[in-house]
Amino acid sequence: MFSAKNSSEPIWTMGTGWLIREDLVVTAGHNVYSKTYGGQAKRIKCWIGYRGRNAAKHSSVQHRNALNIVTTASWYNQDGKRQRDVALIQVSAPFEGDLNLFQFRPTDTVVNEKPLTIVGYPGDKYVEDNGNRDYGANMYSGKSNITFNLEETGGMIEYRIDTFGGQSGAPILLGTEEGLIGIGTHCYGAGGDHPLNSGNAIGGLYGNNYEKFRGCLDGVNPRHPTAIGTFRPRFESVVNISAPGDVEESFWDVFKTVAKIGSVVVPSAGAFMGPAGILLGTVTGGILGSLAECASFHESAPNTPLTTPDKDVQDRCIERAQLAEAALQSVIRLGRSLQSDEVFKEMERIWRQSYFQQIPELVNLISPVLTEYGFLIAADHWEKKVEPNPEERESFEGKVSLKPPEDFENSPNAAFVRALYKNETKRIKGIPEGGEESLSQWLTPLIKRAIIIAKPFATKVARKALKKLFEKITKGSAESFPTGNKQKPLVKNIVCRAIIADCALQAIEKLTEEQLQDLTLSPTDAGNEEGIIDSIKTRIQKIGPVALRYAKTTIRQYLPVLLEQLNTRLDPDTKSQKLKTLSTSDFHSNDLVSPFYEEDGNPDAPPVEPRPPASPIIE
Repeated sequence: MFSAKNSSEPIWTMGTGWLIREDLVVTAGHNVYSKTYGGQAKRIKCWIGYRGRNAAKHSSVQHRNALNIVTTASWYNQDGKRQRDVALIQVSAPFEGDLNLFQFRPTDTVVNEKPLTIVGYPGDKYVEDNGNRDYGANMYSGKSNITFNLEETGGMIEYRIDTFGGQSGAPILLGTEEGLIGIGTHCYGAGGDHPLNSGNAIGGLYGNNYEKFRGCLDGVNPRHPTAIGTFRPRFESVVNISAPGDVEESFWDVFKTVAKIGSVVVPSAGAFMGPAGILLGTVTGGILGSLAECASFHESAPNTPLTTPDKDVQDRCIERAQLAEAALQSVIRLGRSLQSDEVFKEMERIWRQSYFQQIPELVNLISPVLTEYGFLIAADHWEKKVEPNPEERESFEGKVSLKPPEDFENSPNAAFVRALYKNETKRIKGIPEGGEESLSQWLTPLIKRAIIIAKPFATKVARKALKKLFEKITKGSAESFPTGNKQKPLVKNIVCRAIIADCALQAIEKLTEEQLQDLTLSPTDAGNEEGIIDSIKTRIQKIGPVALRYAKTTIRQYLPVLLEQLNTRLDPDTKSQKLKTLSTSDFHSNDLVSPFYEEDGNPDAPPVEPRPPASPIIE
């Protein structure tokens, strides 16, 4: 499913893939990342044994959602290199049974009169489905003896075998004494300067290294899209801080763990514990706040499906999460004092009453969202040289007087707001003096929505609402949502950091101005001291409006998908009916699947489906 450039509605396309491991599918790169459809696919459904919508729930048919995707840098950068148009999809859980997995080997540079087979799901073939034509419902194969020379074809395997849109991603199978062996992936139909159908090769001088791709999904951090965790911060997070004696150790253990995020002391943990983890806390807090809003509303109307909060609710949840992250970064650096001990005691109290027993479910549910957000941050770093590590952003010696929000004195947190605006604010390099991302246009509205309007999600009320919701979804069992086991501890740390950040903000925003003045950070190596208010204002700028904008974009794209999955568990029939209303096309029942070609005129580009795909209960 893609989000079209000029449309707010999703577009479902169809393609083919081939299973090389119980949880790994090879396909064409343009099936998962398409310039035509606005970039990265937002959701991918994978099936084995598929024979059309009517058979989708048959016991011989299995369905999974995509969990991770790996493609080539050349295809992501849209360099036009057809030989790099390939991707691997890791699904949410391994397919089961006697799968007869495809074997593959490096493509020979020269092949003479060897039998080649292409197997896939062409979009021009259909079966009848209650008066509709179900295109792409059946698998077809084509076979011919083929001769090719990769040195003469730009590294592409070329053949005269009939294909159609929908077969992109199909295996190119070579007949051998051992049986059919994969030697490439079909991607392109004949057209223009390319008189033959073609696919890209495996290994060697011209092909793609499938083993390397597979290794990317086997590592410590399989969702790590780029090496953004390797940027070295100019500080090491306070990890040896001593706990006040009367703070419960379980809370303190969690606090010390989440304080390591952004540190260089755990390089093996990858990007989620590197500097990017600081930014991931913001999007996680925004998701948790939005889910808490959904759960609270559902508790008051339990017979209705979960609905996506409106844009304003989402925005203030995200903005509160960003302010909370800035507060946590400041609390981590607090010097030891009676007042700081009181802050930690209050954080521990809030943590205990709001601790989500549903953290495992939350971890599994939001893992793909963190992947997408990290991907956007990394892409911005590549394209615009925006530093993904907040601590690497330099300060600017200039101050700005900001006007506080109107009517803030009526807020229970008025003292905190007053303290934020009492003195001039130092502007950080990279924050413009004018425009929508200037301090006056960005920071003041954020503070108003985050402190005066938004609700904290680390509360007893939110915890109870989420508990009821997840118990209803799992029917009281210990069932959880599937995710990569190796990633769970790292994502859990991000979730816990977002919760503790909200605890930190709650503890600070309740203080009087005098109490806030007593909170100072530990002196720097230069002997300088900083108050907590100045620290919060500095650090929220260092996280920056760019990270906030990406967080909002990511949550808008993914929150409806998450709620759709939850609604499926609440009531499978509700989801099926709801999906029909999301159809992106107004085709008549006898219309052909619309072929939507890529910019290079590929006739075998993924055709658009007139209807969303079948939707069985998510495994």
